[in-house]
Amino acid sequence: MKKVTIIPLSVEHNTFKQILELPPEAMLELIETVSVAAMMSSNLALAPNDKIAIACTMLANANAMLEQYGCEIDTTIKNKAWTNNATYKTGMDGMEGIA
Repeated sequence: MKKVTIIPLSVEHNTFKQILELPPEAMLELIETVSVAAMMSSNLALAPNDKIAIACTMLANANAMLEQYGCEIDTTIKNKAWTNNATYKTGMDGMEGIA
């Protein structure tokens, strides 16, 4: 039996259901649009910790998608302002070391 993970969402249920039913091409366009919007947001530019948190969430979700298809992930993110690097490997609960 396949394990199903329930993720609490702030998105309205019907909106989320509509997104789930998008064809792959539309889903990819939506993901690209959201990613570009996050990169270009002037409000996020003023709050780099928020931008880092959003990027790490995007990365964690990408890792989960890749792992569903048997990929192994080994990621290290470095920043000269951080005490420790952020790391993730397949099998860990989440990214470690985000300062």
